[in-house]
Amino acid sequence: MDPLIFTLTGTVLVLLLVGVALSIFKIPHVVAYVIAGVALGPHGMGLVKDVDEIKRYETLGIIFLLFFAGLKIHFTHLLASWKIAIIGTLIQIFVCLLCVIAVGKALDWPMSRIVLLGFVISLSSTAVVIKMLEEWGESDTKPGQVAISILIAQDTAIIPMMMILDIFQGGGPTEKEIFSQLIGGTFIVGVLGWIGYKGRIHLPWGNFFLRNHELQVFAALSLCFGLALTTEMFHLSAALGAFVAGIIVGSASETNWVHHKLEPFYIFFVALFFVNIGMLLNPQFIGENLGTVSLLVLASLLIKTLINFGLFYAFGMGQRNGLYTGALLSQIGEFGLVLIAIGMKGKIIFKYEFQLAISVISLSLLVSPLWIYAIRRLNAYLGYYKRKKDLGLKKLKKVSKISHKKERKKVA
Repeated sequence: MDPLIFTLTGTVLVLLLVGVALSIFKIPHVVAYVIAGVALGPHGMGLVKDVDEIKRYETLGIIFLLFFAGLKIHFTHLLASWKIAIIGTLIQIFVCLLCVIAVGKALDWPMSRIVLLGFVISLSSTAVVIKMLEEWGESDTKPGQVAISILIAQDTAIIPMMMILDIFQGGGPTEKEIFSQLIGGTFIVGVLGWIGYKGRIHLPWGNFFLRNHELQVFAALSLCFGLALTTEMFHLSAALGAFVAGIIVGSASETNWVHHKLEPFYIFFVALFFVNIGMLLNPQFIGENLGTVSLLVLASLLIKTLINFGLFYAFGMGQRNGLYTGALLSQIGEFGLVLIAIGMKGKIIFKYEFQLAISVISLSLLVSPLWIYAIRRLNAYLGYYKRKKDLGLKKLKKVSKISHKKERKKVA
């Protein structure tokens, strides 16, 4: 029996069963994927003993996720949030570094470990947030657009973060790599600026593929992976290239078919990405360190929500929108796993810290949809209470006005 076929069959079956069970309680699919990963992995049923078999598809999941993110958002709305995206991302990184410095100094951590963990905590999950916004139909709302713009800024910040960690390890990019990154970054900014100026663009070959249904899948995949490969050649993130490709396709009126053709690939590979995260969880380690892990997860969700709430409130988003957007960005992102792996390889952290970080990041991704849903329900209740209070004040004013008229008639 081919082990790959056996692995994929078991993975798909468990995903289906867990997904059906959780959908009854209206729990987001992201949670189902992570739970399925725990069940399938070496620390669960052991159906998948070699995690690398699933890990191969991790990059594809991220690429599809970012491509569809770019495809579905309105770029003009994203441009409108550029100030809050850049300033907000820088403030989050700075505040998170300050928090870790306070802890690191008490525990006598080296500066390399402080910077690594500060970077990791500052990142939020593009995968979880976009998936939840899609499921709730909120991608085009104000909180959704602001959250997505900050997530993209954070994903872009991964590149200088990796450079800084390389410097701590005695490495760093060469002059040739820096030059390539500058050229690639200039090209991307130019393309996005052109789209922002034009609003809607026309691709000369769009109508040709519109009439050739058999070639549409390959044309769509070429668009998605082509720009992802291009940005990697310039030593930039493949995910960033996929996101830009999505924006280009979404801005062209001739390519509405791309979403329909690629959606099955998107669902499958994004699911595998979250399954892989679930497989990294070691329930025995979590059980032995339950107090520490729980405290760190809760502190992450609470502190990041409050930091973001203060930031968005200062930018004039209001209390309810600010709180909800802050909750959307409260988890620790999947790109934190990439930075942790770099830290482990460079001996910035060791086995215990690595497993602790993996547990906190994974549980943060697992719990955050429930946290976001709770804040969402709280916002709905506060909105209902405010409307009810406003309605009561209007009725009170109306009654007062009528009484005042009656008193005036009596006096007359």
